[in-house]
Amino acid sequence: MFSIPLRHGAGALFCILLPSVATADAPSSREAFIARYQPNAEQLRKFYSSVRVRFRATFGLATPRHQITEAEARFTFSNFLIDGESRFEDGQTGKTITQRGRAIEGRNALYGFSLQPKANSEYVVKSIILNSGLNTQPLCFLNVPYADPSRLKRTYLEIAQDRSIEVLLVRECMWRGSPATELRARYKSIHPQSLKEITPTVGFFFVPERNWVCEGLRSYDGPAPDSGFFTEEAYLYEDRPDVPCPVLKRIEVWNKIPGSDAKELRPLRKTEILEFQQGIPLPDSSFRLTAFGLPEPDGVKWPGFFGNWFWLTAGAVFLLFLGSYFSWRARKRRTLPDVP
Repeated sequence: MFSIPLRHGAGALFCILLPSVATADAPSSREAFIARYQPNAEQLRKFYSSVRVRFRATFGLATPRHQITEAEARFTFSNFLIDGESRFEDGQTGKTITQRGRAIEGRNALYGFSLQPKANSEYVVKSIILNSGLNTQPLCFLNVPYADPSRLKRTYLEIAQDRSIEVLLVRECMWRGSPATELRARYKSIHPQSLKEITPTVGFFFVPERNWVCEGLRSYDGPAPDSGFFTEEAYLYEDRPDVPCPVLKRIEVWNKIPGSDAKELRPLRKTEILEFQQGIPLPDSSFRLTAFGLPEPDGVKWPGFFGNWFWLTAGAVFLLFLGSYFSWRARKRRTLPDVP
């Protein structure tokens, strides 16, 4: 099974959020950001909620051996499906070292899964993860224009509105040489490897002149900017005259090593969007195991036309009909003449 950057690679299991009560922040800054950002948030979510893309992701840019993933992704706000192939190649020559073959990974509102395609359109289930507890919103790395899929795992509007997340500041700044608005937040979580409580800080950078699309983030393991280590992501877009929002074209990720030059960033991975289609029909049923001829996981029940609401309504109508029928019979008996 190859590794597709569903939640942008290593960020897939970055942390487990803890419920907490935020310390006092600047309410005026938080509310002002929400008031400015919210009108654009729904437009961005709708625009990036019926999308098909082809992409090429390169991992291990700082190592001699690179992992290359070429795949097609389909995603909505509540589902995603990524189907592609992965290989390892020499970082200098580009020569293929190992071919890992095709794999499929997806997630819907109730569970996530990975499949290994076989001959004759058959599939082997490699893993199934039922959604439960926190951080199970089915976001993939391509949702970054309007959501944080790898850390807080929710939309930026939800992050700003969540009072358990401390908003440290909202400020006008420069991001990659252009004016931007930064929303910086701090939250509590449990690190998946050390199982210790940590308080990461993350700053999201938005461009109001481009529909408030998010153009990147800077994440610190501790209080920013005192942490010796941070990760930086940049989201590059293309403006098209035929669509209302900027189109995601490239994702770049770097980190800073503790003790290194403050300006030195180590490249980690990049994702290039090769083809982008928006507004195509993507029914929820196409993101389930049944779409591949496989049974749904045990215990998974999808509401359908004949769900509980249907039977309750049908039962009420039937009882109403019986009541009307017996009432009519009773009236008829009273009106009939006695027969000697």
